[in-house]
Amino acid sequence: MKLNAPEISNLLTSYLTNTMASVVTADLLKKAETDEMRMMLKLGLNIADEEVKGAEYFLKSDNRALPEPFTEKDVLRTDTKYWSDNYVVLLKYKMGLDALNLYNLCYTTAINPEVKAFYKKLLTETIELMDMLNELYIKMGMHKPLILIPKNEKVEKVNKQSFLGFFHENRPLSAPEVYQLTNNFLSTEVFRELLRSCCQTNTIELKEHFERGKKICTKHLKTIQEKMEKDEIPHLPTWEFEVDTEGKCTIL
Repeated sequence: MKLNAPEISNLLTSYLTNTMASVVTADLLKKAETDEMRMMLKLGLNIADEEVKGAEYFLKSDNRALPEPFTEKDVLRTDTKYWSDNYVVLLKYKMGLDALNLYNLCYTTAINPEVKAFYKKLLTETIELMDMLNELYIKMGMHKPLILIPKNEKVEKVNKQSFLGFFHENRPLSAPEVYQLTNNFLSTEVFRELLRSCCQTNTIELKEHFERGKKICTKHLKTIQEKMEKDEIPHLPTWEFEVDTEGKCTIL
């Protein structure tokens, strides 16, 4: 069975993104400080390598040209540790969450039985990786602050469009909104610190690009934090101290 458009798109993305994930994870593995970190990164590296090989097999079998892959030449070879283990866990945790959503989409849009089985296996292995990351995430205390909300004593129903608060005085945040804001804050903060580390590049054009992205993220973080502070929700942490910005960026 020939590959259809969604399958081709997903496999090309799998190949390109995981050639990068493979070389970056291999570099992080060399600098991991604990056996738990090394075990987690080895599993992540195995998944990335497996995805690259699988995507390459399917695309070549369908006589498709492969994108230019990332290689070790694209990673700065240095013994300097730019990202702390804490930040690596944060980064891998957020990437794992994104991967779960992506593999689910790849699985449901695939028609070829072999491609479906391929993404189903990746989905299962990524769940195992997320279990390991979740344990590290909690052990390192990065799940705090825990945000609790009062128990509701009765069922309340929305009966006015003004509940959305677009054009009226804002009401207290609902539980789903608190979840979305905290999740967006963490995702934006992880991305901002990645951009901060990349701002150390010597290429002026890239440096300006990363600096602009960092400023956009900072603005979004401030907006989210201000909204949550109005509802007396605990201050959310940032992770500047987990990234060494004195040297050069890890990815050239």
